[in-house]
Amino acid sequence: GKLIAGAQDNASMFYNAGSWSTIFGGDGMDNCLFPTSANVVFGGSQYGNFYKSTNNGGSSFGPNTNPNSEAAEWVTPVVADYNNPGVMYIGNENVMKSTNYGDTWSPLASIYSNTLTGENSEISALAVSNSNSQVIYAARRVRYEYGINGIVFKTINGGTSFTNVTNNLPDSLYYTGIEINASNANIVYVSMAGFAAADKVYTTINGGTTWQNMTYNLPNLPVNCIKQIPGTNDLMVACDVGVYTLSAGSTTWVNNSFGLP
Repeated sequence: GKLIAGAQDNASMFYNAGSWSTIFGGDGMDNCLFPTSANVVFGGSQYGNFYKSTNNGGSSFGPNTNPNSEAAEWVTPVVADYNNPGVMYIGNENVMKSTNYGDTWSPLASIYSNTLTGENSEISALAVSNSNSQVIYAARRVRYEYGINGIVFKTINGGTSFTNVTNNLPDSLYYTGIEINASNANIVYVSMAGFAAADKVYTTINGGTTWQNMTYNLPNLPVNCIKQIPGTNDLMVACDVGVYTLSAGSTTWVNNSFGLP
């Protein structure tokens, strides 16, 4: 198995064939690996700079993932559509798409016209559906200094058009993660940073028409990431302190941090 994880000041840490190495450069951020392309590694550094390696990190080059010179977040999200090998998405201000494992990129339909204000903020979270590749969710970050609220968009036509589905979702917190249920593209989970005790994780079961709070007993800490545990409908979140899991149907998050540093 292989793993890759951004380590901010220390580039990205890559686990391959039983050992760890440091690959790429800069502040290690979001990354991708590809089961269908054994030696390709794709990784990012700060503000949307990305690298691609075709030899497991031995060497790399920087593809142009931002041909429109848009703003990109400190941690710019990258996701792969594993049902369509080679298809990847990056969130700058708009969603960028590659069909060749990240060699070349082009923007999907602009979501500028759908914003709640005349300004644009950077995409901080991005997801493509496992059960329907036409469904993609993108979250723009809150920008207090510009008076821009957070916004969640979705497309159901592969990016030909995007719709604002923020609706009753809290929009004054930083969106850190979006996860689409692996078997149902209308079920989506959003995690949030900040110290608003009641607002950590929300879900929708109707494609974003309405959102329900599932913070439950989570501590008042920023939630940095949310993932569905493969093969289950259980969820896992990573907080500033602690990893918590939620069993399907439960309303109690369980601390599963024991043994972690």
